[in-house]
Amino acid sequence: MWDKLKLKKIYPVIPALILGGAMVLFLLFPSRKGQVVQPESPFKLYYVNSEQTKVISMPYEPLEEGTEALTEELIDALENGSDATDHMRLLGEEVHFQSYKIEGEQLTLNLGKSYQGLQPVEEILIRAALVRNFAQLPGIRFVTLTLEGEPLKDSLGLPVGAMEEDSFIENAGNEINAYEKAELKLYFTDATGETLHAANRMIVYNSNISLERLAAEQVIQGPTLPEQSPVINPETKVLNATVRDNICYLNLDDGFLVQVGNVLPEVKIYALVNTLVELPAVSRVQISVNGSTDVTIGETISLDTVFERNLELTGS
Repeated sequence: MWDKLKLKKIYPVIPALILGGAMVLFLLFPSRKGQVVQPESPFKLYYVNSEQTKVISMPYEPLEEGTEALTEELIDALENGSDATDHMRLLGEEVHFQSYKIEGEQLTLNLGKSYQGLQPVEEILIRAALVRNFAQLPGIRFVTLTLEGEPLKDSLGLPVGAMEEDSFIENAGNEINAYEKAELKLYFTDATGETLHAANRMIVYNSNISLERLAAEQVIQGPTLPEQSPVINPETKVLNATVRDNICYLNLDDGFLVQVGNVLPEVKIYALVNTLVELPAVSRVQISVNGSTDVTIGETISLDTVFERNLELTGS
């Protein structure tokens, strides 16, 4: 059963303080059950800027506690919009939250059918902002959107499904100039660490990031399917990823040298290689650590070579 949204009245507060004989007027904008504050806050409100080119955020200090109460507070804040000049109301006048449901780590937000009328780029940005807003709530990892109870579908007519914060990837400057959608075929292992298993992952990402770098980072991040296991130390950083003559040159930091469980060296290497070769511009891969290929993985595999796809390690 859907939980009903509890709407509370909002009253403006305009206190004046006199400090050192000088009057300082603090205008507290209408409090959507919480105040926008200058100090760092563990919470943020995510909006789309007025030009509808990027997702932006402001510090936010909630008044409520507990996941359900915080959910209602954020819904109220996002529906009322922001008083800051560079921010727009997240949802247009015609789009409203209808209800929500919390099941374990998943929050389902039910919106009106008018959400379907959003332009594709605008919809992606709003969806990214929604996920970022609600994935920060305690105990919530996944956010699902429905339209009057029906699953939200993408431009291909496929259900979007559950999303998490990492489903939306930005560049280092946190400016989203152009979002694109891609389906990556990633390779991970199982509990034995001896074979590779493919997993398709749909992501929305900033087009300023190369797809090769993105794919490598997704492998490093690890699997989401419970039957799969990570192959690479999640602390590993991608220093660079470039493609020349269909060879992807992938430069990692020394976190790549850290062993993960019982994963075989060849499984570790070809999880990256097989993933990258799935991309249209890549046919072979050279891996380096801190810019050097004079590295041996597991005392058996030298990086001083160019790797090609290896399907012999792929399990059923």
